[in-house]
Amino acid sequence: MTWTGLLRALGPRRLAKGLVGGLVLTVLAGLLGLTVLLGAIAGSSPGSETMAPASCVVIPTRDLATAASAPPRTSARWSAEQLGNARIIAQRGQASRAGANGVVVALMTAMQESSLRNLPSGDRDSAGLFQQRPSAGWGTREQILDPVQASDAFYGVAGHTNNPGLTDIQGWQSLPLGVLAQAVQRSAYPTLYNRWEPDARALAEWLLSGAAGNLDCTGAGGPAQVSGSWAHPLAPAPYALVSPFGMRLDPVTGAWSMHRGQDFAVPIGTPDRAACDGVVLRLDPADAHGGGMQTDLDCGGGIVIKYMHQSAFGVKVGDPVRAGQVVGRTGTTGHSTGPHLHFQVNIDGQATDPVTFMRQRGIRF
Repeated sequence: MTWTGLLRALGPRRLAKGLVGGLVLTVLAGLLGLTVLLGAIAGSSPGSETMAPASCVVIPTRDLATAASAPPRTSARWSAEQLGNARIIAQRGQASRAGANGVVVALMTAMQESSLRNLPSGDRDSAGLFQQRPSAGWGTREQILDPVQASDAFYGVAGHTNNPGLTDIQGWQSLPLGVLAQAVQRSAYPTLYNRWEPDARALAEWLLSGAAGNLDCTGAGGPAQVSGSWAHPLAPAPYALVSPFGMRLDPVTGAWSMHRGQDFAVPIGTPDRAACDGVVLRLDPADAHGGGMQTDLDCGGGIVIKYMHQSAFGVKVGDPVRAGQVVGRTGTTGHSTGPHLHFQVNIDGQATDPVTFMRQRGIRF
């Protein structure tokens, strides 16, 4: 494509808002099919990326008046706070004339970036529903933490930022939803928005219909995946397997080094679950080796399981835990390029492949 063609594809409105180098790189990457490269920079591998399904559906009801006044059935999937934020996103989408698909894109993005929580912090100076950054031109911290202003910025109708939003993207009405989310966010994990489309469509349908039905997320918010005294560290929450156990180029240092765990890409605030029956051995608010906030569980027999880069603790040292119990929340603290759980299994002090270890105990990732 010629530079003239590229400028035409970008559109006059985006150019008028001061297109910067990062967005040019994103557009070029899309044009040249280099999305894989962007994912690899963050330490993810599209070849190893495995999606866990999300499952929310709207169940229509004939009694619309009752349905509109009753809370949705969420089975702990989305809290009142999360649904309130989703409602603001939908309302601002309607006001910006982004249409139903625009609302779906915004919800997909907020589900991935913050799990629909108005987070006070994140990677570097990121904050809010969309993890926007003051240093990247998204506005002041106060503006970013205002769900209305943050939503307007995402849709491209805010007066406080020149960053291009959804409606600034040339041909946005016809582009794939995940591509639109990435075009606005410029994420190091460009493929992860797609997995939220089923949930986002269901939630958008429910909100845009005036809550005329029940939002049923029992599949996504059901019981933990347990096998005897062992459990999945995240399920039933959706996730993507990214950087596996083994040698790799460290995405933070750039050095070739041993990665001692399995990384799961998930939104900040996703519940971390005890993978075994055991005892809380250690809580570290700032691991010296880059693990950030870290919880260690003693599973007995010399087995210790580590949860790194957390955003919150859910237990105390010495607490007994049962497999599947929530022990903390995922985050991006420490040496991290984005929200994820680093899940590590040590046997007598030596790290082992968590995927193989857990499979041998009836838990598959």
